[in-house]
Amino acid sequence: MLRDSGVGIKQSKIKKLFRTFNIGSTKKGSNMTSGIGLGLSITKNLAEVLGGQVMITSEIGEYTEVTIKINVEAVQKSKKLTPLNEDNDKFFCNMGYKDTNSSATKTSNHLQDTNFST
Repeated sequence: MLRDSGVGIKQSKIKKLFRTFNIGSTKKGSNMTSGIGLGLSITKNLAEVLGGQVMITSEIGEYTEVTIKINVEAVQKSKKLTPLNEDNDKFFCNMGYKDTNSSATKTSNHLQDTNFST
C-alpha cells in the first residue's frame, strides 16, 4: 500500500486511471505531476494475472492511496510465470497480449508525441 498527501483524485476519475494512455496531470503549488498513462494499466493487468487486484482510494485535498494485492498461491501455480533463476525469486510474466505490434506502435507514437526518443 502506498499513500501520499497530495491533491487527491475525484472519485469519478479513479476508474479512468487504469485505461492505457490515460494521461493525468495535477497541479499543487508549483509542483506539476504527470504521466504517460501506462503505469497503472500495466500494474492492474499484472496484478490480475497474479490473481489479485489494484484498489485506489482518495480524498480531494488530502491523500491518494493505492493498494496492490496478489494471491501468492495463484502466483506459485501460474503457468504464466517462468522462473528466471534457480532461487525462484525472479520471474518473467507472460501477460498474454496478442496485439503486441499495434501496442508497440501506439506506445512509440505516444512517446514521440511527448518528445521522448524511441
